[in-house]
Amino acid sequence: MGIKRRWKKSPLWLKGGLIGVGICIALFFFYIFMYFPLVENNIGIPNNALILPMITGHAFPILSHFIVPYGFLCEDSVKHCTGWVSESFVEDYKEGLLPRDTLPENYVCDPLIQEGVQGCCTTWTDSPTTTCSNISEGVGFFGMIILLLGVYFGIGAAIGKYIQKRKSKK
Repeated sequence: MGIKRRWKKSPLWLKGGLIGVGICIALFFFYIFMYFPLVENNIGIPNNALILPMITGHAFPILSHFIVPYGFLCEDSVKHCTGWVSESFVEDYKEGLLPRDTLPENYVCDPLIQEGVQGCCTTWTDSPTTTCSNISEGVGFFGMIILLLGVYFGIGAAIGKYIQKRKSKK
């Protein structure tokens, strides 16, 4: 009974905010257990099925992997080869069998074996460690959830405040 009494005494903006959060959570369960299973076909969920969750904001935590920059909390500390050529390609280049603009000037072969083939790395790119990027991705995901709950709370609180003002004028 204490909760019921507290609920009746609380201001309308707080009630509205909590109702907004409840609606947000109810929509989440609706999308996960009803909407997505109903629209799924043999090849997965069609692209146009994300329109409704985008309107309500529930697609943003799901898509946070694409929204949050890769490793946004991390320092680039690991080098990855993003441009690789085979050893035979370099040989053909040196013999003049390939155009001169194929490789950069003053090119020095940086030996690297890719998929069992000896070759050279032409471009090295710094990136964060996998562990750190996974953590930053999780932070982005949960940050989007907290932001979504905050938006729903804010909308509910604004509606509650509006109702409270209308009631006080009467």
